[in-house]
Amino acid sequence: MSTVVIVGGGYAGCSAAATAAKAGAEVLLLEKSDMLTGLGVLTGVLGGQGGFTVREEMRAMGGADIFEAIESIVIHDIDYIELLNRRHIKVFNVLKLESAIRRVLDGAGVDIRLRARAKDVKMKGTRLTHIVLNDGSTIEGDVFVDATGGCGTVAECTKHGFGCVMCVMRCPTFGGRVSISAKAGVKDLTAVRPDGKLGAFSSAFMLVKDSLARHLVAEMESKGYIVVPLPKELIDYDKLEMITATENARPEFLENLFIFDNGFAKVMVQSYMPLDDLHSVPGFEYARMVDPISGGVGNAVRGLAMAPRENSLSVQGLDNLYCAGEKSGPMSGMPAVILTGVLAGHNAARRAFAKEDLVLPRSLSAGEFIAYEKEMMETPGALVRRYGFSGGHFFDRMKEQGLYSPDIEEIKARVEKTGLRDVFAQRVA
Repeated sequence: MSTVVIVGGGYAGCSAAATAAKAGAEVLLLEKSDMLTGLGVLTGVLGGQGGFTVREEMRAMGGADIFEAIESIVIHDIDYIELLNRRHIKVFNVLKLESAIRRVLDGAGVDIRLRARAKDVKMKGTRLTHIVLNDGSTIEGDVFVDATGGCGTVAECTKHGFGCVMCVMRCPTFGGRVSISAKAGVKDLTAVRPDGKLGAFSSAFMLVKDSLARHLVAEMESKGYIVVPLPKELIDYDKLEMITATENARPEFLENLFIFDNGFAKVMVQSYMPLDDLHSVPGFEYARMVDPISGGVGNAVRGLAMAPRENSLSVQGLDNLYCAGEKSGPMSGMPAVILTGVLAGHNAARRAFAKEDLVLPRSLSAGEFIAYEKEMMETPGALVRRYGFSGGHFFDRMKEQGLYSPDIEEIKARVEKTGLRDVFAQRVA
């Protein structure tokens, strides 16, 4: 049986692993830390709007396994948030996330290896043959998926940000991210902030829910979220320049604290807030940060390693490497990351069995997103922003092109028309 090796156990890597295994490949998933889902534990909000459309497209194509795992742990289903004009929002319990996704991977027969940090590759011409781990051992494979993300190491966070904020990446413990595409000789692309500095900031933080006032917790657990207006002296509109996700670059996110009940208390978008300032807000006198622990100073730097790639998600210049998640473009939001993981994993399995790559048509929002991101990666100046399905620039594009739909039957019919119904659920061997 042909082996697909996936490096990185976040949403993208897990999606790629589950899909490659369904397609018939023997799959090995390598994760450098001691847990799966990576930055996924910072989410908890399955965004609506265009995210709803792409989820239903993926479901119709048989590639919604990870979405369905997340839907199984949803604790709040929010139809509409007026202040943000957003619909179809599902909030899930991140404390149950890893176990839900593990069930999918175990059911698919994926071999998961934790504390297996990839530090280098072995090559034969333009073909990867092995992944070299921290302990010097090697992992052989037929096809590989780089789902290592674009976060910085401690040194990069210090150089391009505010220093290590002790985030969920835990670089001092498990080592920093290593780009597989770069190790294979490919020149990665890097996001640039409006001030000219490299990388994009993460733009949220999580609080211990029980550190908030009881009335705030009660409201949050009842509605799924709370909106707390900030005192004028704490509103910093300069932060808008730091918010690179186009759907979130809105003043409402700076004028208020939008907090979701995801098991913790997830504060959306505020790219940082000094803890003593937060303590001055009524109800937050005893607030404690979960991640990043030093989020009062800054936030983690991302977008430092995007691989030039085709719309099949194959990495340009290499014979058997695919990329997924933030490694594959300037994206934001869970639906985009999972989408790319599914396509990369499926195509990795196709390559392993000498089948032609699948490219999703632009008549689907999934295909349009992947193609549009590639165009942005090749457009000078476009890497100053990240794009997602929940709102902002790309969602507007979806509506203009008639790709957005809240109607499940309409979405299914659109997928049927492409001939791709259940394509990701089929074996290719």
